[in-house]
Amino acid sequence: MFNAFPVMELVLGGDIRCIESEQAALLKFEGGFISPSNHFVSWTAEDDCCKWRGVGCDNTTGHVISLDLHSSNTYDNLHGELSPSLLDFPYLSYLDLSLNNFRQNRVPDFLGSLTNLEYLNLSQASFKGTLPESLGNISGLQCLDLSGNGFSLRVNILDWLSGLTSLKILDLSGRIPDSIGYGTHLRTLPLESNILHGELPSSLRNCTDLVVLGLSVNRLSGDIPAWIGENLINLMLFILRIISLVGGSLCSCANYSLY
Repeated sequence: MFNAFPVMELVLGGDIRCIESEQAALLKFEGGFISPSNHFVSWTAEDDCCKWRGVGCDNTTGHVISLDLHSSNTYDNLHGELSPSLLDFPYLSYLDLSLNNFRQNRVPDFLGSLTNLEYLNLSQASFKGTLPESLGNISGLQCLDLSGNGFSLRVNILDWLSGLTSLKILDLSGRIPDSIGYGTHLRTLPLESNILHGELPSSLRNCTDLVVLGLSVNRLSGDIPAWIGENLINLMLFILRIISLVGGSLCSCANYSLY
């Protein structure tokens, strides 16, 4: 996925050290993996956890605020299950678990209790099952990436999306749910190559802040709705290649580029 969200600043020195209880929680989190990767080489009890790879701390309080645990290559994949010890980071706002191999484990329901999250990336991480509705509790979430999990991760009903009132970027796969229109602050909706099917829900017309809408390489059906040009007045980029949408009028789409 694109990286349109700022990576949290790490605390690399000074008098501020990470909270002792949070350091213990990080070590417990590491222990939940079957085959810890090279990602955790720097995670030792003797060192300040704010200096550990992938850990970002608030530079005034020392609280853990970001965990960037994405894998850079196949030899560095995280395996196993996510530990509830993540709940011991009350100020966590950035969590990236992308490009790992969670071996078809389910996305845990407790992630919905991380109510300070602003960025959550679960893309290409081999999760399965139905996405927990508890994610709707994260009202401050701005970016949610669920792409690249194929048919194994189901996003059947997104009624809980109405709770994500701060959401600006959403990337998912499956059928586009009608409830997507509740995310009216969405600005970027990159849905290319996401195995999407069905028709575009009419509620999408409520997303009037949309600047980018990508629908290419999917299995969508039906007509191109006129409201795309009439309601989405801020749309600048509309990516429509290689999908089965037909008909409709694009005469009112002069404000954006069509690809």
